[in-house]
Amino acid sequence: MKNKLKVSILFMVFILYTSFATPRTVKFETAANAGDTVTIIIGGIKTDLVYANNSDNVVFPVDNNDEDQDYDDGKATLTTRFFIAKTEVTNILWIKVYNWAITSKEKGGKGYYFANNGNQYNGSYPIGKTELNKPVIWINWRDAMIWCNALTEYYNENNGAEEDLECVYTYYDDIIRNSRFNEIGCDAVIANMNAKGFRLPTSIEWEYAARYRGSDATNSVAGYSSPYYIRGNSASGAAGDLNNAAATTLIAVYSDTQISAIMTKAPNQLGLYDMSGNAAEWCFDWHPSFAGMRRIIRGGSWLSGKSSLPVSYLNKALPNSRLQDTGFRFVRTK
Repeated sequence: MKNKLKVSILFMVFILYTSFATPRTVKFETAANAGDTVTIIIGGIKTDLVYANNSDNVVFPVDNNDEDQDYDDGKATLTTRFFIAKTEVTNILWIKVYNWAITSKEKGGKGYYFANNGNQYNGSYPIGKTELNKPVIWINWRDAMIWCNALTEYYNENNGAEEDLECVYTYYDDIIRNSRFNEIGCDAVIANMNAKGFRLPTSIEWEYAARYRGSDATNSVAGYSSPYYIRGNSASGAAGDLNNAAATTLIAVYSDTQISAIMTKAPNQLGLYDMSGNAAEWCFDWHPSFAGMRRIIRGGSWLSGKSSLPVSYLNKALPNSRLQDTGFRFVRTK
């Protein structure tokens, strides 16, 4: 009887474990559920992308809400199914793609021109080993945008039998590879959202991924379920709003003296790290109040206070601004 009971308990534990185990690892074409993970290898560097949205025309809450309100101020409709990088782009990943991209075509590269190389002092690489797993910073929006094209082309050159991906960013049908001497082309870039190459997230995509709570209703906006979405006055993944210092500190690096390595804090419910804090993140869009002038930045950073951390907060900067606390993560359309 005791043995039968023991077997039954072990079976129940197995069922519970498999029900709540880490989401499955899949290929891009077979991802079906939010949280499914695709692993790509870039120059020996393992990079995970998480399937964020497996539905069309998803309505979710945006903007901010006061403590006494049940609902956020607005709604948005997400129309893209996309994968998003689990972490911000690190120095080591940036360097791998950057060094290949700037190599001349005659030597097997693509002849990219970046305005900034991602080094704090804008000097030559390599940087110290302790910096390699920290998010790349000191780059502008144009650098981040063309780096995504470079990542796509690097992936295509090294993907074996896998199907090549189409670069997202073009100007007059030419792939954009120059952020140093191409201000007009970069700022008038055409983004092909149907292309499967790597790109910057839109602001709406970023906010959806930051707000996603899945089946966890903790600190969520009333009126939504399956999935739930975090309240707009909170850091991504936090169990409480900004007034809950313990919940915020568990999730985000902020008000610190320096940037941290990736994945030093807890992830949000989608499995994404540092969506709030550590490096602030460039998004593709122009800021709605400064169209044609400033691009959106999301998430707050190690340098900023808690007021920049909320998932609803939109910061901004000129597309040629090289910032000491701002990097990016990349996405890919399904």
